[in-house]
Amino acid sequence: MSGAYGPGLVRARGGAVPKGRPFAASRLTAGSSRRLRVGLAAGCVLLAWLLATPAQAEGHAGVDVVVLLDTSGSMRRNDPDGLRAPAVRLLVRLLGPEDRLSIIRFDERADTVVGLTAVAPGEIPALLAAAASAPATGRWTNLHAAVEAGLKALEAGGRPGTPGVLILLTDGKMDTADSGQDAALIDALKGDLAERLTAAGVRAYTLAFTDAADLGLLEAFATGTGGLARLARTGADLHRVFTEVFELVKRPQGVAIDQGRFPVDATVRRMTVVADRADASGRTILVDPQGGRLDGRRTVDGVSWAESPAFALVTVRNPIAGVWALQGGTQSGSVYVAADLRLAAGLRNETVAVGGTVPLTAWLEEPSGRVRDPQRLQAVTLTARVHSGSEGGKEAPDGPPVALRLDAERAEFAGAVTASKAGPLVVEVQASGPGFQRVQRLAFQARPAEAARADDPRPTPLGEGPAAPVALESAPVPAEPQVPAPAPEPAEPAAGGGAPSATASVNWLMAFATLALLNAGLGLLGGAVVLWRRRLRRPAAVAEGNA
Repeated sequence: MSGAYGPGLVRARGGAVPKGRPFAASRLTAGSSRRLRVGLAAGCVLLAWLLATPAQAEGHAGVDVVVLLDTSGSMRRNDPDGLRAPAVRLLVRLLGPEDRLSIIRFDERADTVVGLTAVAPGEIPALLAAAASAPATGRWTNLHAAVEAGLKALEAGGRPGTPGVLILLTDGKMDTADSGQDAALIDALKGDLAERLTAAGVRAYTLAFTDAADLGLLEAFATGTGGLARLARTGADLHRVFTEVFELVKRPQGVAIDQGRFPVDATVRRMTVVADRADASGRTILVDPQGGRLDGRRTVDGVSWAESPAFALVTVRNPIAGVWALQGGTQSGSVYVAADLRLAAGLRNETVAVGGTVPLTAWLEEPSGRVRDPQRLQAVTLTARVHSGSEGGKEAPDGPPVALRLDAERAEFAGAVTASKAGPLVVEVQASGPGFQRVQRLAFQARPAEAARADDPRPTPLGEGPAAPVALESAPVPAEPQVPAPAPEPAEPAAGGGAPSATASVNWLMAFATLALLNAGLGLLGGAVVLWRRRLRRPAAVAEGNA
């Protein structure tokens, strides 16, 4: 006791113990000792909480996804091979254990196949089985009933603070055999129901199978919630659309495939390849940098392989660093990695008028924090490119890539892209450096200038006002078994002029609150010490009085 507390505290006051006030640990009562321990513990807990709070905020909370599957009779014609099921099973395997998934099938009414269930290894078989349960036997198509059921599932079982996502797959229009009722339900879907989704923080993604579907309705509904509408003309395009939705919802670390080749660096712990299959009877072959061939025919440690008529899904743990290649008639697809070196990016605006510009920032991260070494950053090239992303996940770039400029002091890259057309657009940010490459995808809405002026007769100039950068987190890459990747640090506000952003204001408030709490904790600790010292002086004063 005297070694731990006494001499240290007394010396802190200036050296020798004052005469007549000996340090007598034995005179410390049990009650005062307990209060001292409580005060010190409270101070330590407060300090630990203050230090731990930023780290806890970095955790990835996952998403709650509800898939709405059209099972009307026309699906037998528009998806004769039943490729909806493999596409949904692909989504199951791409999501992580921190995510939850529900599957609802609908025709004239909606039925829940499986409620919101964690995509954990023990639950995956049941989710895969549920994805295959999509018979095309219904007579009518009630899109409103499907979305209503999906929203209720999220309202009843969604987790607070967790983003909600609806994915609607259909080949038709609103058709309840009553044209008057159809018109009323269409108005409600685009109006009240879309507003309820937005208020609940739920984004809708609609996937149409044919041109016969009500594409205008599906796009108006999806974009009204901040989501996207896509057209998959064939069932084989479905998995491409699903991977696009996955990229926008989960924001995984990607690697671009160029003529069937893609780089893997030494920081990659796991990679997942979704390879398109041009011919269902052909074989997908993955060639490593040393010439080794993987084709799914034999079991290999650290490799999992799954195939459907439209794609092959391959996960490789601790892949060999170097350039990999896709062969066997397959040279396109998507690659996701879990790596220690990550690309993060943020948009200042998620909605802009056609012809307007959207400022963005990007930076590199490692487990220890943001990469700040000027020499490393100067060796990296970052570009941004806008894609329309129209049909079947086959994206049409809107012009050449834009180079992002390095701000060495902030250790980030900045630039802006232009919204050349109305509708939902996707920005692909790509970082390339010595031996590595990363890709991030961000979505925003471009609205006609007339609509933007109607919504806001006095628009705020771009770059001004309270708009804050939308920070994008790196998502866990799927694996067998699935293990979440380390979460990145919170995004810093984008560079640029104008008024302070909402993020900067929150940061200042957090700093002030943290300082106030720290001062309060130190005050409590100081009070406990003063109380303790007074307890020590009281017996000595009584002894002097008696003398």
